Amino acid sequence: MTHIMFGRIEVARVDEHCWRLCDATLPEDDPRRVIALAELKDEHVTVLWLRERNSRSTFATFEQALGAAEKIAYKADRRRASRPVPIPHFPPRRHALGSLQSDSNRT
Repeated sequence: MTHIMFGRIEVARVDEHCWRLCDATLPEDDPRRVIALAELKDEHVTVLWLRERNSRSTFATFEQALGAAEKIAYKADRRRASRPVPIPHFPPRRHALGSLQSDSNRT
């Protein structure tokens, strides 16, 4: 199998007209590593996205398809590096506690 690097994208030949596009920064056993399959048809490149989109795109050149794959890999990398969203915490309302205490004093 032929392997070519394009930035962080590893391109592996599957057959005469099909290539696998992988994120080379992820380990070999990580299922997120495979980004897409690119198929050379006539005068264009059809890409089946396996990560995020689960759709097809058509590009005029193979380089355009690789650029789009690199953007997806970069976007996923930026998401992994971000901090989690903080969940706001609000203390209990004070007047609710006061009404409970006054009800218990009546009995």
